[in-house]
Amino acid sequence: MIAFEELIEAARHAVARREQERALESLREMVRTAPASKDALAALRAEGRAVSVIAEVKRATATFADLSGVGDVAVLARFYEAGGAACVSVVTEPVYSNGDLRDLDAVRGAVDVPVLVNDLIVTPYQVHEARAHGA
Repeated sequence: MIAFEELIEAARHAVARREQERALESLREMVRTAPASKDALAALRAEGRAVSVIAEVKRATATFADLSGVGDVAVLARFYEAGGAACVSVVTEPVYSNGDLRDLDAVRGAVDVPVLVNDLIVTPYQVHEARAHGA
């Protein structure tokens, strides 16, 4: 079993690497020019929904196994949307979940429902990063 502290340390290390590649100010500029985000809360509260589902795109888990059968995340997200998901959550954590921001980009481009990032957020940089990529 992986200790929570290990997950936090891995997240901090991964973010530090990404910050070396793209400065926070660059992300802020991307956010300023990005289209408006979709309202996840409104989607979850939409009238006529008996149950609101947030479907998740994930390639692996820290505790179980590789979910490499996921394949094309855009196709999976479209299936979720067609099945009635109110939102699609994308795991972008790279070390233990094999996630990637490219998965977020692919899902955002594939569906009309709100897209959320499901990650261990340890720094504000990640919030700007998620928004810059369409969450």
